[in-house]
Amino acid sequence: MNIARSAAYSVSNPSLGVFDLTDPTSAFFLAQFILGLNTHFHAIITAALNPHMRSLEWRSDHIAIDDMPDNGEQWRNRVEQWARDLSSDDAR
Repeated sequence: MNIARSAAYSVSNPSLGVFDLTDPTSAFFLAQFILGLNTHFHAIITAALNPHMRSLEWRSDHIAIDDMPDNGEQWRNRVEQWARDLSSDDAR
């Protein structure tokens, strides 16, 4: 950001973060930008004080057993059934 004035090759452009404090309109846009950060800072502070972490699994087919209401019993049954199906297919 150019504090005193825009660079010679650049024109004041608030959407790109170029503010010219010698131009009242550009200085006003800078003030609006800075005052608008308060909402974002509040959201960041609130999230930092109450962190909610969720595990990020590296596999797309991962089933989180801890998140299952029956502690994964259905998951175990499905795996056991899958294993039985495999062994019955091999017997044929």
